[in-house]
Amino acid sequence: MTRAYATLWSLLFALAGGSGLAYLVVNFSPWQVDGRLNRPLVILLFGVMLLGVTGVAALGALALQQCFPALGGGSRLRAPQPALALRQGLLFGCAVVANALLAFFQLFDMIFLFAIPLLAGLLEAYLQQRPARR
Repeated sequence: MTRAYATLWSLLFALAGGSGLAYLVVNFSPWQVDGRLNRPLVILLFGVMLLGVTGVAALGALALQQCFPALGGGSRLRAPQPALALRQGLLFGCAVVANALLAFFQLFDMIFLFAIPLLAGLLEAYLQQRPARR
């Protein structure tokens, strides 16, 4: 995947997630008329949030890969891989949505703010260091 394709996909994710999130927040209530939680809408809300945060984080990862090529699996001899920015954006988006879900269900604690992104970073480090498949 080229850098232009990765940027295009990131922009599409960010725009679709941002516009979908804005549409849902402005036009719909997460509560039904009888006071119960509207589960399909809440699931859709968090899914669209994941899409938007993935796009924005992937754009940030692409920008960081220009300054620090090692973040994209590059080195002095190898150029960074732009496709890794999409995976890094997805992992960051999963961490943000996991924290938002914990806060939504009133289970959030400050340690999760640090532990969940740390686990996502460890997963990314493992995925970059694993041997290639044959």
